[in-house]
Amino acid sequence: MPRIELRDGQWADLRERITHGVDKDIKRSRTKSLNEPEEAFDWTTVITRAFVRDWNVKDPDGNPIPITDPDAIERAPDDIIDQLYPEAAQLWVGATTPNEQYARIIGRLIIGQSVSESDIEALPDPETFRDALLLSTQGRWSPTDLDETDALLLSLVGKIRNAKRGTG
Repeated sequence: MPRIELRDGQWADLRERITHGVDKDIKRSRTKSLNEPEEAFDWTTVITRAFVRDWNVKDPDGNPIPITDPDAIERAPDDIIDQLYPEAAQLWVGATTPNEQYARIIGRLIIGQSVSESDIEALPDPETFRDALLLSTQGRWSPTDLDETDALLLSLVGKIRNAKRGTG
């Protein structure tokens, strides 16, 4: 269970695995956020809530926020959630994608970081990854588009798996 050290001695323990039901909730929220950009804020909350197992976090007034509070994530300071969200997003991809190297690349794409051609070349099967990107973008992908592929995550994960199985 990864522990994330936060400012002022605060911390959060994240879970490494989630249930199928929680994964479906995350995917529903993500799909909604892709169709309605203002919903992206809710997706950040959903994925962060899904992976925070325990924490020692205080609200902006310095009061402890029990993780059992249904509004715990909403009550937390924004900078705390901004620090936890990328960690949670990468854990979600890691839990969804069996290969850790692919998970790291997709996780970077989710949080808006760019990925270089050399990052892709370092993957065990860079051609499958490129093929999945091309399938997800209807053939319009190029290495310069990597920082704009956030919207492709849901279909990309499935297409990589299918390509690896030979069913894609």
